[in-house]
Amino acid sequence: MVSRNMICPNKKCRYEFFEREKGYVACPSCGQEIKENMPTNPARRSEAIVKMLAFRKFLKLEKTLIIITITLFCIVFIIAILTYAPRYSYGFRDYFLNRAARSSVYIIPSFLMLIFSQSTNNYKFIRKTIGEDAWYLSTFKCKLFKWFVYGLTIFALFKTFIPYFYNYYLGEFLKHGLSSANMEQKVVYFYILMIYVSLAMIELDLIDLYQRHLSRKLDRRYFK
Repeated sequence: MVSRNMICPNKKCRYEFFEREKGYVACPSCGQEIKENMPTNPARRSEAIVKMLAFRKFLKLEKTLIIITITLFCIVFIIAILTYAPRYSYGFRDYFLNRAARSSVYIIPSFLMLIFSQSTNNYKFIRKTIGEDAWYLSTFKCKLFKWFVYGLTIFALFKTFIPYFYNYYLGEFLKHGLSSANMEQKVVYFYILMIYVSLAMIELDLIDLYQRHLSRKLDRRYFK
């Protein structure tokens, strides 16, 4: 029998198992072997090891995909900020501050990605906050509900903030002698970021769902 508060033995992971995960032969977060759950039968033990190694291989692929996704987002984000150069800036400090202020709208896609994807897939943090109920965040139904809320958020954003943002900054651009083309370029980059964030969130959620699916196959009841 495992302890009530089962923690991954990997010191770099320290994942706290949910109640229904306490029979897993490996950690569902890092793939570390849970020796007390491993089958005693040699044939079943070999089968469990094969499953565990396959799961670890997927975790490495998952890590690579996440790094690529975040890196590409950072590249697009930086390009969007550096593309628009205010003609009325004087000196490096003013130039930098003006770019940061004029590019603050690009923070919105980053914020949405943080709230709707990474935070809900961070089971270590959520587990400590809401306890055993955090398990339901890994279900397909919860992902669908999250996407429904995300869709409502985007709808409200485009109905309220975007028109205000466009009208305000268009006036600012014209006031400082810039053409409306500069504003259109800014809006195009915003749309690109929003589309990228949506696709990245789908990717991260699908990866998360598949990881949880594979981890459930590590339950010792499958190796009896």
